[in-house]
Amino acid sequence: MKNFSRILVALDRSPMDSYLIGIARRVSDLFGASKVYFVHIIPDLGLSKSARAEFQKRFEAGIPIDEQVKALLQEEIQTHWGPGGTAEWSLDVPEGKPFEKLLHWQEVKQIDLLIIGQKSKSLGSGITARKLANQSRCHVLFVPETSKGMGKRILVPVDFSEDSAKALNLALQWKKMDEEVQVTAFHVTDLLATGYYLNRQEYENFNRFLADTAKDSFREFLKENQIPENSLEVVILRNDEGKTSERILEYARENGFDWIIAGAQGHGAIERFFFGSVTEKLVSQALPAPTLVVR
Repeated sequence: MKNFSRILVALDRSPMDSYLIGIARRVSDLFGASKVYFVHIIPDLGLSKSARAEFQKRFEAGIPIDEQVKALLQEEIQTHWGPGGTAEWSLDVPEGKPFEKLLHWQEVKQIDLLIIGQKSKSLGSGITARKLANQSRCHVLFVPETSKGMGKRILVPVDFSEDSAKALNLALQWKKMDEEVQVTAFHVTDLLATGYYLNRQEYENFNRFLADTAKDSFREFLKENQIPENSLEVVILRNDEGKTSERILEYARENGFDWIIAGAQGHGAIERFFFGSVTEKLVSQALPAPTLVVR
């Protein structure tokens, strides 16, 4: 499978690095990656030449910081990567603005998959996650620090778009490589807001019609994309609160899914124009499981 031939893993010298290394090893073996690039980006402090010289004089006596960090990370990767494996790996410790550097490395190294951690302390605005989901040209796997294992239950949000079909096909390809994998296709039926119709009965009837239509739409979607119905579980739920991303995460959390695979873009152009895509909102919140954004 060519999807994940070249993988980039962003490390930050936190306890989470060991888990990211383990995830990278599993994904690279599963999808037959040829190269895994580990990178730790030292933030560019924007110092002047004189200030930089003073900084190096005070804090880089002996071995430069980048070399110290590289030696520590090299040891950690060797410990958690383990012997063998299908892919070669390398480590770099450049300096720069982390977000810009990650996008640059994607281009230079022709990366297929970026693996990055998601920390609860940085969830605030979710700007970095949303920017990565929006601007990254490769697949992105967001791994929350609350992850406890690497199970085999996959949830795929489906909105009948081309991108959600790609996400579902990727999950099913994973299932072909590992028969124990279970795939659930999950559709959230958006309902009209209360008060859209003055007649309450009309409002209820129309929303019931939308929910029923979703079942037919799902069957058509699977048929158009040549996906056998018996290859997965299909779940359709009404979204009474109008927050699709939160409904997806709630369902994943309550039902103990191990992975979420979502398309980068889907239907809902008006929502994207004003508020950003459902996927961008999804990755900017506390994720219950590693979440792969498929481009």
